[in-house]
Amino acid sequence: MGARRPYTNWKKKFQKSTEELAALQNEKENLILKINSQESKLDLLKNQISNEADDNEKKPIKIFEILLGIASLIVAIVVGIYISKQTDIMNEQSKIYKQQTILLKNQEDLIKEQNGLFLQQNLMFDLQNNLLGNQNSKFDLQNQLFELQNELVGIQNDKTEQQNQLLNSQNNLFANQNKRIDQQTNLQEADRRSSIVYLFSNVLDKIDDELKKPGNEKTRVLSTELISRIASLTQALKPYKYLRNDELLEKAVSPERGQLLSALMNFKLDSITYLQIFEKANFQNSELFNTVLADVDLNGINLANSEIINSNISNTNFANSNLENVVFDGSYMPNTTFNNCSFQGAKLRDVNAINSKYIRCYLFDVDFSGAFLQNSIFNSEIKWAYEFGEVTKGKFVSKKVDNLKITKKVEDFAMILFGEASYIISNNNESTSLYHSAFIKIENEFIKDEKGKIEMVGGFSDYSSRMTKVLFNKANLSNVKISNFNLLNSDFTESILIDTDFSNVIVNETYFDKAKINPKAFTDNFQTSSLPFNIGGFYELIEEKKTGVTDQNYSDNSSQVISFEIGNMNPYSHYLELKKRYNE
Repeated sequence: MGARRPYTNWKKKFQKSTEELAALQNEKENLILKINSQESKLDLLKNQISNEADDNEKKPIKIFEILLGIASLIVAIVVGIYISKQTDIMNEQSKIYKQQTILLKNQEDLIKEQNGLFLQQNLMFDLQNNLLGNQNSKFDLQNQLFELQNELVGIQNDKTEQQNQLLNSQNNLFANQNKRIDQQTNLQEADRRSSIVYLFSNVLDKIDDELKKPGNEKTRVLSTELISRIASLTQALKPYKYLRNDELLEKAVSPERGQLLSALMNFKLDSITYLQIFEKANFQNSELFNTVLADVDLNGINLANSEIINSNISNTNFANSNLENVVFDGSYMPNTTFNNCSFQGAKLRDVNAINSKYIRCYLFDVDFSGAFLQNSIFNSEIKWAYEFGEVTKGKFVSKKVDNLKITKKVEDFAMILFGEASYIISNNNESTSLYHSAFIKIENEFIKDEKGKIEMVGGFSDYSSRMTKVLFNKANLSNVKISNFNLLNSDFTESILIDTDFSNVIVNETYFDKAKINPKAFTDNFQTSSLPFNIGGFYELIEEKKTGVTDQNYSDNSSQVISFEIGNMNPYSHYLELKKRYNE
């Protein structure tokens, strides 16, 4: 910056001199214009004098000469002034030229200095290029190091993956070890349970001794003391987990309780004795695998959480029994009757249960998938259709019935409860009147019977009238009668509904997708206008079929194959499916 200041000062002086020269030039031009103006005036004056001379007949030449001398004097004065000014301008211009020469010399010096700086800059560029070359070499080396590092990271990842595999293997070994320890623990428990086998044998011997007593061979009655010992034994035979197909069972069961129950039923004891045993004994979580419990009476038994798999329980009666979460999968159980039993969470998948009966049973979250239930009966025996006289036992919320015609014969009518909108239908075939939409709401009314027990009238007495979350997927329900139930959240997908009878049933959120049905059953149950069972607006018959029902095979505990045929079965001719608009 210090080297550039003289140049800047000279540049300013040069600009100032240039401005002064321009000003002098303008002044010169102005003087020339003035001289030209004076010459013009002189010529005009000459012309005027000439004209006046002509007009005045050429006045004396003396006057002309005087005037001419005056004009020449004036011209000489002006020329002298102009020459003086011009001389001054030339002198000032010479000074400016000298200053310009000095500035040009300074400029040359600055250009030389600039060239020297350019040379230094080029040297710096060469040095920078060398440094960039070195930097690129370093980058190449760095990239090579990165590649080497990536290879090392890849090797490390491989080692880590191998380590993870070894850890997984170790974890699997730990899991297997823990599994084996768990199995060993449960097997130790099983061994401990087996240590009471002698007690089991002793009780059975005592039963045999009592039955051989004189007079008891026919009555088959056990003493109260022995019944108590049996009950104590069932408490001792607690459920546990054991290995089945080299896998530990998820649910604890007691095979010994199942064996004891099977042995007790084979003794053919008195029915009162069985009631007393089932009242005191604990048969929950029993395991009956490939067991025969045919032609027996299990009134009052509690088999909750038990497994009765692939067993023969045909012609067996269950009454007032707790069958919650019992697994009956694959069992052969035709002609079996369940009366007032709780089936909550039970599994009856792929069972053969033709001609079976489910009377007043609590059916919640029950799975009948793939079951054969031909000619079976599901009846809650809770009247959804009350006789008109019985309805009056309840409390009428509103007695206003605008469209209910007074009749002399009360027995001609029945009322179906369906929320707040109840329906009066005719029971008399001869009656020409059919009344719908009799808007009467019946509230439950509780009264006490003669023994002081509270009884509900006018409504539904218990949950046995509900069939909730029951699965009949792919179940054969030909000729099955389902009466007096409120179907809630149940599923009949792909079930066979040949001549199935839904009598006095209310359907809520229950599906019949792709169910097989004959036209008569469809007309009777899905297309009639009788209320409240009328879901024909959602379903229709499509895709004609002509396929019969195939036979099935089952085996009992003796591995004997039991074949059976389903008689009196008409081939179904249609599918029952949802309409497209129902899916929208």
